[in-house]
Amino acid sequence: MPLLGGYCLIAGAFAGPLLRLFYGSRYADQSTTLRLYAAFTLISSVGLISCCALKARGFSRYYFTSWLAAGLVTLPVSWALIANWGVEGAVLGMTVAAALFTVKIKICLSDISSFH
Repeated sequence: MPLLGGYCLIAGAFAGPLLRLFYGSRYADQSTTLRLYAAFTLISSVGLISCCALKARGFSRYYFTSWLAAGLVTLPVSWALIANWGVEGAVLGMTVAAALFTVKIKICLSDISSFH
C-alpha cells in the first residue's frame, strides 16, 4: 500500500509535467483528470483490499450489497457530475463510488469483527 500511495501522490502532484513528458501537448490540459484518477486509484485499492478480507471470511454477500449501495447512490450523482464537468465529472463520480464502497466495506468489516 505505501508503494501505491507514493505512486498516486507523485502522479497527482506532478500530473501536468508527467502528461507533457509522456504525451507531449496532446493531453496537457488533462492534469486535473489525472489527479482525480490518482485519488480514485488509491481509494478503490483500500476498498478492494478490505473486500478481499471479507471474501476470505466467506462474507461475499457484503461485497455485493456494498457495491449495490454505492451504485444506487452514485448513479444520479454521476450523471450530474458528468453533465457539469464532462470527463473530470466521470472520474469524480468513479471516486465517489469507490469512496462509498470503501466506507461500506469498512463498516461491514467492523460489524463482522465485533461479532467474531
